[in-house]
Amino acid sequence: MNLLHRAVNKPRTLAPRKWLFQIHLWVGMFVGLYAIAIGVSGAILVFREEIVESSLHQYREVPAPRGALQASTEEIIEAVRRTSGHKGTLTLEFPREPGRAIEATFFTGNFMHYVFVDPYTARALAEVIPGGAALRWLDTLHSNFFLKRTGRILNGIGGLLLVLLALTGICIWWPGRKLWRRRLTIDFRARLKRLNWDVHHSLGFWGLAAIVIVSFSGAYFTWPRIYSDAVARYFPLSKPAPPPRIERRPGAPRAPIAALLAAANQAVPEGGPVWRINIPGSPDSPVRVLKRGDGDPAYRTATTITLDPYTSRVLRVDRYADHTTGDKIVAWIGPLHIGNFGGFPVKLLYALTGLLFPTLFITGFIMWWDRVARRRLRALHRADSKEAAAVEV
Repeated sequence: MNLLHRAVNKPRTLAPRKWLFQIHLWVGMFVGLYAIAIGVSGAILVFREEIVESSLHQYREVPAPRGALQASTEEIIEAVRRTSGHKGTLTLEFPREPGRAIEATFFTGNFMHYVFVDPYTARALAEVIPGGAALRWLDTLHSNFFLKRTGRILNGIGGLLLVLLALTGICIWWPGRKLWRRRLTIDFRARLKRLNWDVHHSLGFWGLAAIVIVSFSGAYFTWPRIYSDAVARYFPLSKPAPPPRIERRPGAPRAPIAALLAAANQAVPEGGPVWRINIPGSPDSPVRVLKRGDGDPAYRTATTITLDPYTSRVLRVDRYADHTTGDKIVAWIGPLHIGNFGGFPVKLLYALTGLLFPTLFITGFIMWWDRVARRRLRALHRADSKEAAAVEV
């Protein structure tokens, strides 16, 4: 019987399968608690946008007086800075319909602040950190386990170990040509031990691709340069643009925001109205205007116009259509991990994928306990009983 025939029909007779089983077993035991934490937190954070929206919805609607003119963008910015005390970079998002507040966002540390401003009166309505402490706790847990850079590195290693776990799992999953269909389903009428076995093998098979995608893409956030360099070996990446040169003169006033927006619209007349404008806190940094793309998520396909804040001169136009294949592949890694594309069905699929991690660990642990730990404990108990009996005699 040659090697291929044995692999197809009697894989249990192959020594490499036994090695892969041991790798799968002990990697699974090692990353088990990590898998539970990362899976459950990820399943919740898939719906981060919905959680944020639920906490911000009450601030977004404002009365739109008939015939009222909108306040200037400068007045909006002044209201935001006065309310928040933030002097750094601000991003303004303009509403797409009347009766909606202008949203200003900025970061302090890892947390995004929202300031809502009435576009007609330039009155700041509220400053909010969306989601509350619970969402911030989950964010930090999922990204670095409260260990900052060290946690980020451990998270990347954990993601790659989960990929290894999935790949060794599918190798030892194969039972042979005559039995493979049986492992695709779950017999809910079976006894608990068999049911647990079915759940582990069936869900492991059907969830394989999703587990590999979210785990491998998650490690990107630890080593983005390594991933980009790997993509660049096969697909061209755009060369990093040089820092924009700002023609600033001492005492020169900044150009009006209206002039900057007009210059952006003139440079890129297509794409509808301006979606966002990024106002720098530093006097030597450019202004960036974003026009919404037609892709999902919107920020991935937006067109960015970079302008001189003093002269309104267009310094650079970055269109998604001009991105290379490599650029687009790298840009997709984040959405592939987060699941923020394709609407609710994709998010639900990603949430279920997150719950696969604790499910597979728990069912795998139960199998290990039944096969190994319980037998060893019984053997130890019998040995202790014999020793005690010998002492009594």
